[in-house]
Formats: sequence, C-alpha cells, structure tokens
Amino acid sequence: MKNVLLFLLISVLLFSSCSKDARVEFEDEIKEPQLVRDSISDFVIELDNFTPLNLRAIRYLDDGIDEFLFFLNPNNNSIYKYWLNDGNRFEKIAFDIIGPRGVGELSGFDVHGSDTLLLLARYAYKLTLASQLQNDLPKLQTFRLLGDAKSIDMTPYATTEAPMVIEDSILSIHSVPFFERDRLSYFEAGNSLVRLSLKDSTFNTSNIYSIQYKKRWSHPYASPSSTYNSLLKQRVITLPADKDLYTLDLNGQIRSTSSSPKSIRDIESYNGDFKDSKKSQLHANLNPSYISILYDKYRDVYYRIVKVPNYKAIELGDKSKYPAMPNVVLVYDANLKLISETPLPSSFNVRMSFVGRSGLYFAQPVIKNRRIDENHLRYVCFKLEDK
Repeated sequence: MKNVLLFLLISVLLFSSCSKDARVEFEDEIKEPQLVRDSISDFVIELDNFTPLNLRAIRYLDDGIDEFLFFLNPNNNSIYKYWLNDGNRFEKIAFDIIGPRGVGELSGFDVHGSDTLLLLARYAYKLTLASQLQNDLPKLQTFRLLGDAKSIDMTPYATTEAPMVIEDSILSIHSVPFFERDRLSYFEAGNSLVRLSLKDSTFNTSNIYSIQYKKRWSHPYASPSSTYNSLLKQRVITLPADKDLYTLDLNGQIRSTSSSPKSIRDIESYNGDFKDSKKSQLHANLNPSYISILYDKYRDVYYRIVKVPNYKAIELGDKSKYPAMPNVVLVYDANLKLISETPLPSSFNVRMSFVGRSGLYFAQPVIKNRRIDENHLRYVCFKLEDK
C-alpha cells in the first residue's frame, strides 16, 4: 500500500503558492546563464501499486545506449529499473530481508555498472555487493560496517544526495556520527565518511565536516551530500550548514573552495534543546540549507541545490506554510566557480533529482482530474542556457 497520507501532506506543502515569492526575493540577484524549463524533455514513469511517490534513493545510469532510472522501494525491499525511453517498461529486482540470502531492510543503494548494485541496510550495518543481476540468483557478497567491539559510533546512509563511490577497491559511504550533541559538536564527533575495503573487508571512518560544524546544528544539518567527478577522480562535497564547497581526492586530502551566493542569506546556528524536535524543525525552516550537489558530466558543471526559507510566510507569521520552502539552484563551472543562481518554487521535489543527457531533472506529481495520480510520476527537465 502506498504511503498516501504522507504524500498528500507533502503535496499540500509542495503546491503552496511560493513561486512568485521566490522570484521576487531573488530577481535582483539572478546571474547568467540560467536554468530554463525544457518541457520537450519531460517524461512520465508508470508506477506499480507498491511504489510510493516520495522516494529518498534515486540513481541514474547511462550505459552508452539507453538511459535508466533506479528507485529503491523500501516497501518491498526491491530495486526498480526504468527505461527512460519507455516509461512503461521496468523490471523489479527483489531481495530477501532475512535468511541465507538476506540483505537486511534496505535503506540506501547505488548502481555500479549495468550489472552490479551496492545495497545498504543502514540500521543493520550491512553492505551487500550484488552482481550478475541477470541470473536467477545474483551473486551476493556481504560486508559488515561494525568493528569487532560492536560499538556504534556512526550511522551510514546512501540517499539520493549521498552516492556511494568505489575508488581503487575502496568504497566510500557517507555517515552521521552517533554522539551526545549536548556535549560535543558534529566536527568533534567526526565519523562522517566510512571507507570500506572491498578486498579485505576492513574499514575506517574519517571526518569531512568543516570547522563550521564546531557550532551547534540541528539534525537536518547533519548529513553531507556529494557528487563524484570521474575525470578528476575527486568527490565534491556540500555541507548543509556551510556556504563553501569542499573536494576530497583519492588520498583523502580535503580542500575548500570559497563560495558566496548572493541570493542565499546567512545560516544561524542552533541554540535550542536537541530533544525538542519541533524547535529543531523550526530552526531548519527558518534557515537556508545546502542540501545536495550533482555533477553534470555532459556539460561539465555542478548543480548545488539549496532550500531557502519561505520568507513571505515568515513575514505573515503563517507557520503552516513554513515547510513549503522554495529552492535555489547554484551552478558552478568545472573549476567550482559560481556562474549562476536560479530560483525555483517548492512545487518540485528536488530530493528526487538526477542529471541526464538532456539536463537536470526534478520529480513532480502528475495531476489528473484535479487529483494526484498515484500511479504515475513526472520528471521535469531544466537546461542550462545563455540568455
């Protein structure tokens, strides 16, 4: 059964009328080139009855012939593979949770070539390398992400914003450190990146938080996002509470790149009780957040997606519309120089985004007879153009 109530609530927020407010807020700061809507490249995917409309793990693959989109469906522990040239064509790859071929309850995944998947059971601290997917029984290789002492000092994750990367048989996985935030900061806790050796199953953790994270931040600011540039063999990292960008090379060397978007206001650190979830969420709604970054290998640019407060709702004191936060897409060239800032309304689900041959894609519900069509999902395309 689909998570209908949750999605309807999200949809009410998404379709709040904040598009005009976003453009009024940023119209004096817009740079060139701009992201322009390209409706010709939009496409619609047909969903089955088990697939929710608000997924958190999306992956794209270009095998040189076709384009594919992969979804992780936690409702049935399956990965769905869609052909983008035919939105009605898909295949489902189901995995057991327990038993001799159990991979745990999947919460994240990644695609490593057309015949290999990386499967993450986040709370089971288990990583499974699934290969030979065309066989009736794919080959499964399991790795544990807990040390011998079984101490839990971090939680790995692999959402749309946080791909897993294999470099020289080392698999890198983002993680959130486990600690008492009233005593330590995220920077002090570290453990924000796991490096797993696929050769000998050993792993270690490292800290990719910037010094900005010596301040206090609410939980929505805990999760770094990254994208991988295979040509330069470097990972570009964005931290939700930090306006600057960071690069991580094969040797683990981290370098910072200054970034000062004109359309994004400063972020205030969190001074409330971490156990107060309502106050923590309010802090996130009242401040910008650099939630994700994607590399466009076709145009050699980076897209950095920022959630910004709904300033009009804040001005009116309408707390019900605080969560309907507009978006800003920052575009950087190959040298991480900021070249464009484009405001977008909250009606696009930017957490279900990917880069394809035609451009940058965001998910959007399909409306049919004034109702949300739960069996279809539209992907809206934006192209980078000089005006």
